[in-house]
Amino acid sequence: MPRMNELIGHNLRWEQPSANRLEYELRAGDVGLGRLHFPSSFKNIANASNADGEWTFDRPGFWQRRVLVMDRSGRELAAFEPNFWRGGGLLILPDGRQWPTSSNFWATQYHLFDENQEHLLAYTGIGGFFHASCDLTIHPICRDLPELPWLVPFGWYVIMMNRRDSAAAAAAA
Repeated sequence: MPRMNELIGHNLRWEQPSANRLEYELRAGDVGLGRLHFPSSFKNIANASNADGEWTFDRPGFWQRRVLVMDRSGRELAAFEPNFWRGGGLLILPDGRQWPTSSNFWATQYHLFDENQEHLLAYTGIGGFFHASCDLTIHPICRDLPELPWLVPFGWYVIMMNRRDSAAAAAAA
């Protein structure tokens, strides 16, 4: 399985193979490259894996919207502070770097930028009612980015959590 930095320039897609499972695959055509799995539909924790390693994403607490990114040993790698009013948020790394994210009004696009506003990742064509999916572009600036392996599933995790929140809000209305 290729490493994430080897996938720059490839046609990548996140897909949900089964509507009955909260499991998503990163694919290049028929080849599986990574996975994001929610063990429970009642919790906000998800596990991600690809050729570069394994990570956990969590939004601890009932009302908490802050997302923690952790490596396999439980060490915190980053924290994400969402901004509901701006449709994105801020990914804060331990060394002080802050990377903004944004989405469009219809939530069909999600973008991640570095501290210099350089485009890192673009999730486009986000959709699917029973089978969530989107296209993913990894921009060339990511080639030597050590965070890239967990950034790719992290973006999809945030998108899936936003969809879950929207569905819950619609059901409550």
